[in-house]
Amino acid sequence: MEDQQFRKSVLVWTSLLVLVLLLHPYIAAAPDHASICGSFVRTCRSAGEVIAMFGRPVAVFLIGSFLLRAVFFRVRWLEISMGWAILALLWLLGSAPFLIGTFIVPGANIALGNAPVAVPTLLLFFVALIGFLAFVEFPFARHLDAMGHVAWVTAFVVACHATLLLAGSIFTGLTLIPYMAGLIGVSGLAGLSQIKLYFVYLAQALLFGLPFKLFILIDLAVFTAALIFVLARQGGESKSVQVSGVPSRWDNPDGQARSSFGRLGEG
Repeated sequence: MEDQQFRKSVLVWTSLLVLVLLLHPYIAAAPDHASICGSFVRTCRSAGEVIAMFGRPVAVFLIGSFLLRAVFFRVRWLEISMGWAILALLWLLGSAPFLIGTFIVPGANIALGNAPVAVPTLLLFFVALIGFLAFVEFPFARHLDAMGHVAWVTAFVVACHATLLLAGSIFTGLTLIPYMAGLIGVSGLAGLSQIKLYFVYLAQALLFGLPFKLFILIDLAVFTAALIFVLARQGGESKSVQVSGVPSRWDNPDGQARSSFGRLGEG
């Protein structure tokens, strides 16, 4: 996915997500204020609770899937490791408790249960990656100098470390996927809780005695600084000639147009 197409897609889906989060409380409360609710108060209240409980998670995960689709195609286009797309998926899952709990209305807490609505640190990682993918140029990875490669590897290592530290939020977000509890059952939820506990122990070992919040802030700062450094070091020179938005060396010699969704696995 080209840079302009990626920016447009991210802008559209992010704006739609913010709009849904802002308007959802009013939509959920609409049945309570409807004129026909005078004689059917209990029925309208139940409808509002259903909208609050299920409407927001479905909207968040549906729009999030389109954002992840854009990230996936952008990663393919840049020909960088698919690990970045996997990290984006995990970060969005870890941000789900916060997104679903933002501007929440009375009754919607039933959908969250005991899910913590904490500071969206993983969401900040996701936003930083989106910003990097929107402004980086192809093929930046091949034109980086030694310091640029060090910064690029450092960003990935720090991102993986922060993801392990915040694995508990990811497992919580996984259980909030609509109909997930019904699909995996009680035993599946118990298994996820047990795995989550193991990752909590692993996170404690990875803290190296430092406070949790401090280490997370350090990871976020190093990650953001490394991505900015890579953007600064990618250089303006490019050995490929841009023709109609696609590098000429990727043109198909038989005259057939290449797909704009990525260069790997085309045909």
